[in-house]
Amino acid sequence: MHSAFTATYYFFAIAVILTTVYLSYRITAVTALLGITALGISELFVKWDADKVSVFESTLRMSNFLISLFILIACAVVCMVEIRYERKKNEASIQIEMERRQLKRILQLDELTGIFNRKSLHDALKDMEENAPDDRYILAITDIDNFKGVNDRFGHQAGDHCLMEFSKILKEHGKNASIFRYGGDEFCLIFHHAEIQKAVSVCEQIQSRLSGLHFEAYPGLKLTASFGLASYFSQTNAARLFVYADKALYEAKEERNAIRVFSPEDRPAEYEVHP
Repeated sequence: MHSAFTATYYFFAIAVILTTVYLSYRITAVTALLGITALGISELFVKWDADKVSVFESTLRMSNFLISLFILIACAVVCMVEIRYERKKNEASIQIEMERRQLKRILQLDELTGIFNRKSLHDALKDMEENAPDDRYILAITDIDNFKGVNDRFGHQAGDHCLMEFSKILKEHGKNASIFRYGGDEFCLIFHHAEIQKAVSVCEQIQSRLSGLHFEAYPGLKLTASFGLASYFSQTNAARLFVYADKALYEAKEERNAIRVFSPEDRPAEYEVHP
């Protein structure tokens, strides 16, 4: 009976082992300390049975006590090592995941302007087409009017500066849109759940802000931008949406500093949807 009761002390070891799921040194240490304290008090100071033989009077009981004490201490040490190992492993996994996400984001961003790049635009259009075909989207394509003339007259460094300033304006006024640099001086904005009038209003604000830019390092440099917009409607794939917006941009650039919206009536016959 006494041996069976003494064997229950090993439940303290089980309790210590179970604390490793929390990966907390404190919880494991406190549990182990409580177990060791309870074991010591029970064996050395509490006489829970009249027939109980003191550990100091029995070699067998002293052996059992010391073995139990050793097992508890050993479990605590092993659990601490396990916690350290798991923590290091988790930290390494988190670090790898953070680096993976950072690399993925770097690959999605344009190096010069810091906004999403052409690949990100393709991914966004693909996602729009595959996962939200019934949602309302508006694609706006814009570029700086006569940007080649800016590079030729003021140099490519000035051109890069213009692109960075233009991207800042796009981010400032296009907070409700996803903004991408398609290439060169061409940028795209995808408006989610927006009416065409609201998208046009945002484009007008961008134009106004851009035309008011003053470049101290480049006197005489003035910028304007043209916009072409198209709405994503039923049975229009992403490629056609881009073609429609690009066509509207082409018409806007003929006038410069203009905004043109592609009309469904302008679609070629092969693009029309018949009931």
